[in-house]
Amino acid sequence: MRLSSSSTSRVRQRSVPSALALVAVLLTPAAATAAPGDPGGHCAHLARARVPGAERQQSACLDELTTAGTVASGHTDPADWAGLTPEGLAVPSGVPGIQIDGYFPDTSTTNTNHGWRHDAQFVIRLPDSWNGGLVV
Repeated sequence: MRLSSSSTSRVRQRSVPSALALVAVLLTPAAATAAPGDPGGHCAHLARARVPGAERQQSACLDELTTAGTVASGHTDPADWAGLTPEGLAVPSGVPGIQIDGYFPDTSTTNTNHGWRHDAQFVIRLPDSWNGGLVV
């Protein structure tokens, strides 16, 4: 049986959040137990960080996962969020951890971030001291 394009779109729309939720569940025990100063501290679980269903992913151990820190490290393009943050908003700092950039299989090529030309790109940030909560 062949799915219609709207059925395929609905399946794809459900699979991306499902995959992100799955990676959060898989990494919760590992990331939540890592504490700075432990042998399992800063980015100890970098090799275990995987996003199911991703066509491509690249992980980075960063000293600063906040937006300001990822702009400085070249992991965030300020144009992506310009105008979305209210002026005077308190900005946290000192959040080390893992950032995973990647994309899911797709046929659209308008998003040129990282030179990947895929629209189904994602960014996941997992702080070393993570409480397991998910912020979307």
